[in-house]
Amino acid sequence: MSTEPGGPHRIGERTDGTAAPDPARLSPVTTLVGLGFGVILLATAMVSLVFALHALPHAKTAPLPVVGPFAVAAAAFVLLLIVESRVEAPLV
Repeated sequence: MSTEPGGPHRIGERTDGTAAPDPARLSPVTTLVGLGFGVILLATAMVSLVFALHALPHAKTAPLPVVGPFAVAAAAFVLLLIVESRVEAPLV
């Protein structure tokens, strides 16, 4: 199949022409560590976002309970992007 930009690609082939890592060949420790950190950061971001959205109606009277969880969610999301960009088999 063609590896030109915009052309059809084979399953498991990246757009730059290199093959994606085979999950069966990855070390179990590498997979667990990468998956564990990613899942924990994703859960942290989602739970913090839910707390912030619940506190949003009271933002005028008490802004800290809204800003704090939003800051934690943003930091967890940025860390998630950093961790997942370095893992051989990312969540996304």
